[in-house]
Amino acid sequence: MRLAPPDLHLARHAGLRTQMLGLNLDALVVSSGANLAYLSGVFASAGILVATAERLTIVIDGRYAAAVQQRQADIPGLRLSLVPALSSYEEALAAELAALGPARVGFDPDHLTVRQHHDLASRVGK
Repeated sequence: MRLAPPDLHLARHAGLRTQMLGLNLDALVVSSGANLAYLSGVFASAGILVATAERLTIVIDGRYAAAVQQRQADIPGLRLSLVPALSSYEEALAAELAALGPARVGFDPDHLTVRQHHDLASRVGK
């Protein structure tokens, strides 16, 4: 599989950040595998991307750590956050969002259910 060049990914990140600014968002949760691949070049059956003005954090389990580390060499500001072995993606995502402090966080309603949203909000305390 051929990956988009790093400069194309950086342009996509810039466009995403512009849209986030226009929506007054501090962060955006991207939980679609296709959108994760589009923004990072990481193809995974599971994974979540958290975009902020400063960086993109990929929350992923150990199966895909090497793929993310490979992309980090090409994409500045790409950060890896591994889901701990005895944890869940939901807990790992909640920890990432809690670390942002008070923030306005957007999500894709086509890929995050209302129940998941409520669960995440209760975990983060917002």
